[in-house]
Amino acid sequence: MNRLYIVIRNDLNSMNPGKAMAQCSHASAQFVAKHPNEAEEWSSEADGFGSTVVMEGNIIDIVEAFQSPFIKKHVNGKVVDPTYPFRVQKELLNLVAVPNKIKLQIDLESEVDKYGMISATREETTCYWVYVEDEESAEMVKASFNTHNIHLCR
Repeated sequence: MNRLYIVIRNDLNSMNPGKAMAQCSHASAQFVAKHPNEAEEWSSEADGFGSTVVMEGNIIDIVEAFQSPFIKKHVNGKVVDPTYPFRVQKELLNLVAVPNKIKLQIDLESEVDKYGMISATREETTCYWVYVEDEESAEMVKASFNTHNIHLCR
């Protein structure tokens, strides 16, 4: 029983279902690219793709869990999207765009909406993943997070 667990963040208001699915796809692609031996084993179980479980949690709980010795003994990683899209109030840009602190890119072609919001991107950690090969480890991961419910995405 080999399983890839992806833990998507549920504390980003801008994380809608489409973004969550894209970020989970990034996680599985990262696993396959960085760990080809494990990925081959994983994908051999299900006609070319392995079993994957998507779970959710806030960044504090995820980071804490992924720093544990239990997770560290397994193949794991995190997805840092260098161009995570979001909307921000234009008048707040001077407050959040601190040089060299936040890699913020403003879409200058974007229209300001009636709420003063404009499109932008930033570097953001969106999810973590861990690959487990036994049922005991799978149970420990499942106990740490809730199974992802796409309707909970904002």
